[in-house]
Formats: sequence, C-alpha cells, structure tokens
Amino acid sequence: MGRKQQVTVDPTAWMLDNEIANFLLLNQKEVLYMCMLGYTFLHGSKVFASTKDKPISYKLVIPLANDAYPIAILVSFAIHHYFPIVSDVMNLAPAFK
Repeated sequence: MGRKQQVTVDPTAWMLDNEIANFLLLNQKEVLYMCMLGYTFLHGSKVFASTKDKPISYKLVIPLANDAYPIAILVSFAIHHYFPIVSDVMNLAPAFK
C-alpha cells in the first residue's frame, strides 16, 4: 500500500510567472537599455533645465559627476587602456580567480 504524497503549491509563484516580473527583473537586454535610457533622460532633463545658459561641456560633466556608474566605467576604461599591466597582474592574482 503506497502513501500518497502531498503536493505543495507555492502561492507566491504568480509573482515570477508574469510579464511584469520579467520587466522588473530586467531579464532581457532590451528592457535593461530602455530603463537606462529612460533614467538618464530623466536625470539629464533636470540638469538641462537648471543650466540653460551654461556651455555644453558643463551640461555634459554635471550629469557624469552626479552618477557614479559612468565615472566607474570611464575609470575602468582608462586603467585598461593606459595601464594594461594592471589587468595582467589581476589575471595572475589568485584572489581574483
């Protein structure tokens, strides 16, 4: 005589099995870039509204200074481009493997 196994149903599974969750979790690259573009456009519109009479270079530098992500990308690019030995050392170091 076999025992019947109880099947447990997850009542919260609907949270991940819908299109809104796919959008919020940024599973697709297109959605990720769309959200990044929307964020930067919103942030840029605030900066451009407050700096109407300033030169274009000032309008470019201020949004970059307010957000750490582009600064990190530029610093990482500069290190890889001007100091390639750093990435070679990083590839040899056991702490980064």
